[in-house]
Amino acid sequence: MYKQPLIAKIIALQWFGDKKAVGICYPQYFNPFTVQLLAFVLTACTIREWETGKHHVVAFQGVKYGNVYKQHVQNLENWRQYNEAMGDNTLERVLRELLESAW
Repeated sequence: MYKQPLIAKIIALQWFGDKKAVGICYPQYFNPFTVQLLAFVLTACTIREWETGKHHVVAFQGVKYGNVYKQHVQNLENWRQYNEAMGDNTLERVLRELLESAW
């Protein structure tokens, strides 16, 4: 799921889209790419603008999407703990690959 090309595209467009993009100007905040940033992208993907089949504007607000974000963070942290218990670093590799593909 986390290697879906759309996720990398969103990261690239949002934070690395041009030479004045936040990720280019402030790389220290994006390298390493964090669970929290990935959770934010995944939360943004849940916006329900097309939920009814017709487009309607839905505000991206913490009140509405805060629990979705927290659940994504928790799921990713659970995966990290599982990886560590198994001697695996899959999550860290996915985060690194997402950042590399955004440049």
